[in-house]
Amino acid sequence: MQEKKRSPWFIAGLILILFLSPYLGYMGASCIAGFVNGEKVYEITISGFENASIDQPLTIYLPLPLVNGESLYPDDRYQNKQFSDWKSSVVETQYGKMLAFRSTSLPVKNLHAAFEETGIFTPTLPKMRGESSLTYTPHSTDNLSTMLQYNAIDNYPEWGGPFSTYVYLPDSLADTNVDSVEIWISTKVKRTNNHFLMSSGMTYYLESHVKIPVEHISGFIPIPGFSTYVPWDRF
Repeated sequence: MQEKKRSPWFIAGLILILFLSPYLGYMGASCIAGFVNGEKVYEITISGFENASIDQPLTIYLPLPLVNGESLYPDDRYQNKQFSDWKSSVVETQYGKMLAFRSTSLPVKNLHAAFEETGIFTPTLPKMRGESSLTYTPHSTDNLSTMLQYNAIDNYPEWGGPFSTYVYLPDSLADTNVDSVEIWISTKVKRTNNHFLMSSGMTYYLESHVKIPVEHISGFIPIPGFSTYVPWDRF
């Protein structure tokens, strides 16, 4: 009696099941024991260079976000990343570590950069609870009153803060046709605990939004940041 020939699709299905079985087993156990899903984002937008007459490369320093006093990302996550016409790195300054962006082409253009990490297997997701906090490094002890008038403080009426920090803009900008530099930096950390048929978690935010007139551009400038967190759950 002739043996019935197996369909190629049947064989492919068996191979796929064997390949996925460890992952499916893990997911099945996770639905019972629970697993963690996460998201981390540090986003930067700097504008004001649309029609700037800047004839040499520009370097800007920005703060680094901290979660419970620990860096949101390890330093190498920020090193040598290219964002259109800007390149990032971590540098030591007189105030401590900061995130540097250096323009890599002329004319200098506006900057938008985002460092993101998301997924079930987010390897560096911090443990977050209600008392957790997002802050900046370096911390500024300088008077913020000058910069607060340029900050969109009305956007953060119920947020914690301000958490003062520094940005660095070179003095040479004062000799260009730049009228002002607008800086918006935002950190978001979301931690979701998934259990059988239910999810719960926290989303934390830290933001700074300032518009700095050219007459106030003078190296290291103290700016304020504001933070909040939102607990949630769903079925």
